[in-house]
Amino acid sequence: MNEILIPEDLIQEAKKWYSRKDYSQAADLYRKAAQAYKSQNDEVNAAEQMNNCSVAYLQAGEPQSAFDAAEGTDTVFLNIHDPVREALAKGNQAAALEDLHRDAEALDLYRKSADLLKSTNEKELRSYVMKKISALQIRTGDKLDATVSMYGALQDKKNLTGKEKTLKKMLDTLYGYMGIKTK
Repeated sequence: MNEILIPEDLIQEAKKWYSRKDYSQAADLYRKAAQAYKSQNDEVNAAEQMNNCSVAYLQAGEPQSAFDAAEGTDTVFLNIHDPVREALAKGNQAAALEDLHRDAEALDLYRKSADLLKSTNEKELRSYVMKKISALQIRTGDKLDATVSMYGALQDKKNLTGKEKTLKKMLDTLYGYMGIKTK
């Protein structure tokens, strides 16, 4: 007998496993939910669940599976003109590529994600992506670009921590000495 899988039930079960930190089990359930949506010809919700699957795989320490799960989902969101979810999908792919040490590809996707988020005025999400870009630039030895990216992250973030306020003031001062207007 074929069991009918209800995607919403699978998603709820996946969330439970995710909260228990059993990320592999959560990823499997998100994938099954995506397959159930696909069987209903619902490509958008299938793509959303594959992105959830990607995040779970990344948490499970399986970056290649994470990348494979998210690959192509950005196109689904592009086709329905949903730039925020397109940006998140690109960010998920970038995070997986970063863990795979495919730094140039990761930076490219993070930048595309940040550009999309800027166009939608999603400042907090863009701030997070800009911090990821900055950290990756530091790791790859591109310290000057890393400071510019971090400054962009701090400009977009609504509520700065004490350390972030101090860093922003330092960067404001540095850019002031260099004759670069920041406001």
